[in-house]
Amino acid sequence: RHEVTVSGFGSRDGYMIGFPDVEYTLGWENAMGHLSYRFKLPSTTVKADVSYNHFRNNMEHAMVLRGESSYVQLQTRIEEQRYVVSAEHSLFDGRFLVSEGLSHQRMVMSPGAAKVSESKIKVVEDSPYTEHVSRPVMTSGFVELSLRTSPLDMNATVRANHYDNRAPFSWDKWKGTLWEFSTSAKWRMIEGLGIEATYDNRVQFDHTLEGTPLGWSLDLVVPCTKRLVPERARQVYGGIFASYEGHALTLGGYYKKMRNLVYYTDAMAMFTSVAGGWNDHAQVGDGTSFGAELLYEGRLPETGAEWSVAYTWSKTDRRFPYIDNGNPFPARYDRRHILHASAQWKGINTGFTLQSGHWETVPAGQYVGRFPSAEIVLDYYTHPNNWQMPLYIRLDVGYQFDFQTGNVSGHPLSHSLTLGVFNVLNRHNPSMLTYDAETKTWNQVSLFPVMPSIKYVLSIER
Repeated sequence: RHEVTVSGFGSRDGYMIGFPDVEYTLGWENAMGHLSYRFKLPSTTVKADVSYNHFRNNMEHAMVLRGESSYVQLQTRIEEQRYVVSAEHSLFDGRFLVSEGLSHQRMVMSPGAAKVSESKIKVVEDSPYTEHVSRPVMTSGFVELSLRTSPLDMNATVRANHYDNRAPFSWDKWKGTLWEFSTSAKWRMIEGLGIEATYDNRVQFDHTLEGTPLGWSLDLVVPCTKRLVPERARQVYGGIFASYEGHALTLGGYYKKMRNLVYYTDAMAMFTSVAGGWNDHAQVGDGTSFGAELLYEGRLPETGAEWSVAYTWSKTDRRFPYIDNGNPFPARYDRRHILHASAQWKGINTGFTLQSGHWETVPAGQYVGRFPSAEIVLDYYTHPNNWQMPLYIRLDVGYQFDFQTGNVSGHPLSHSLTLGVFNVLNRHNPSMLTYDAETKTWNQVSLFPVMPSIKYVLSIER
């Protein structure tokens, strides 16, 4: 009746993009630990969780700052502790479930911290030039009710969140309690055919600032403040699902409305005005997203073949009062078409994806700025995200070979060896755009060509 789970994860990634006159060094690192305890009774399960998360990203850029050659390093750091206690009760032979829980989360957030050095060697050793540290604390309680019957499944959840951003300056602080609601229902009208619907009213207290160039490692994750209040989202979904022998089909549509989104209007200002801080260039607005989704899955038990096809058509936009006179513009990841297909047969695995290109911001033209002593040619921008990149197309293949050897305490050792090829077509899919000031041209940067991969897993069958 007692179960203890311990898990950990760590990663560190980095790369450099170099051009004749400039180079960027980018990187991320993560460290996570999780301890879980579960105690089972005949009709009740009690669970306690303790977790820790460390996140840091950084971006280093050589530039001329205040008339001198300098190295500027920007980073965001997050340290998070989370404690959760919950219980689930099963009543009436499992047809009715009641869950309740309480969580407490403590964070240390340092978004957009900057370091400046005369040389690249010393940049890591220098203390931050400017730093904005906050220590948000959030306590949440939830209750969830579920009904499971033969033709009908229903679920309802309510959650209360009390958030306190303990920022160093009074004008940055935000404190309050917000509620979240979710409901869903699934009705099986006849054998193999049914309909489903969901409604979600969600809150997000930490913002990931949109507006930074794609390809940057510097995702600015910032807490809510008096001006950058919590984000709200309402979404409705309705769909139909059907199955027959080895085939299953799901078709549905959704509509989502988002409020209090945060957009960073001048990303390069983080490098040229490192003492200013990230909150000097943030705007608050809203957005909408709607679309349709289709999923088809099939299998042939006699041959072991399995396949699936998923397709999404969607449209997502943003609207900010002080950007382009408040007119809507495409979201960065407004990919109108997304298609995924995969198949497995006798150890052979294939995966194919085709997606509409993401959006970038490029000049739509130029005009002459006249000053008393000179005339300067300036770029003219219509609105953010005004250029759509080419299609993203990728094919991956692999082969998995499984076998067993020996045993440990009477349990056989299982081996799994997978050999694969990533991006078989060697297509230079778009990652981001860069501007060459000498040739006055925009260039597409692609990061991952065709690459082999190998994966080996050793496990004990119990």
